[in-house]
Amino acid sequence: MILYRGISVAGSRMQLLFVLVEMITGRNRTPKEKCSEQRILSLLKNIRKHYPNAHIFALCSPLRKDPHCDYISSVVNELNGKNKDKKIHFIKLDVKFNQQRDFGCEKHPNRFGHKKIADFLEPIIRKEMKWESILKGIFPSNPLGEDMNYD
Repeated sequence: MILYRGISVAGSRMQLLFVLVEMITGRNRTPKEKCSEQRILSLLKNIRKHYPNAHIFALCSPLRKDPHCDYISSVVNELNGKNKDKKIHFIKLDVKFNQQRDFGCEKHPNRFGHKKIADFLEPIIRKEMKWESILKGIFPSNPLGEDMNYD
């Protein structure tokens, strides 16, 4: 079974701009049961059905050591080509974690690990969503929010 972490939106007037999908698999399954291109395709098509105008970012963890990331990339490429859906994006997280500082319970990223992930994803999402021009209008002297401390 493939799981994803989603965003719930209250009310029918709200429009979701993008969905981040962290593609993970069940731990107690055989490799064949865990992941297949068909399961990934089905999941992404289901998300597209529910969010027809949103960008979908399918994430693959740098900690994966199986063909999982290749499956996700292949499916995204297929959807981009066959379905001409240019709003589905594959991202392989390229984050250098410190095992002792960036992880908490059950080897999941803690707030430091999630900050590294967010710092990696933000410029990619900003570029794909074409937010640079909007940010320049809001923050003309600092359009990318550089040197801003959010802690």
